[in-house]
Amino acid sequence: MDFYFRILKNFDFYLLKEPLINYNVLQTSLSRKQFWLKSMPEYKYLLDKYKEDFQNYPNAYSKFLRNIGTFYLLEGNSNMARNYFKDAILKNPQNIRLYFQYILSFFPFLYRKILLFKRENFFKILN
Repeated sequence: MDFYFRILKNFDFYLLKEPLINYNVLQTSLSRKQFWLKSMPEYKYLLDKYKEDFQNYPNAYSKFLRNIGTFYLLEGNSNMARNYFKDAILKNPQNIRLYFQYILSFFPFLYRKILLFKRENFFKILN
C-alpha cells in the first residue's frame, strides 16, 4: 500500500470500472486467515507516515481508522476498537455506518459474526 501512496502523490491516475485481472480466493487460503493481524501494523504505519496527506482527505482517513478499529475488534480488544471508531466518526460524521460499528463494538461476538458472514457470502459469490 505504501508503494501505491507514493505513486498517488507523484503521478496522475485514472480509475477503471472494469477489472483488468481475475484471481481465485479459496476458503482455506493462508492470506484469508487472520488477515487483520497482518494488516493492522501496516495500516498504523501508513496513518503515521501520511498523516499530513490524510488531513486533506478526511473520508479516506476515517476509513483507515475504521479498518484499524475493526482489526482491534476482531483481535478481541473492544476498548481500542471503540477509540478508533470514535476517531473515524470525528473525521467523517456523516458516515452512518461508523455509528453502527461503534455500537456493535459493545457486542464484539455479534460484530465478528456479521463481518465474517458478509465476507463468507462475498467469497461465495466470487467462486
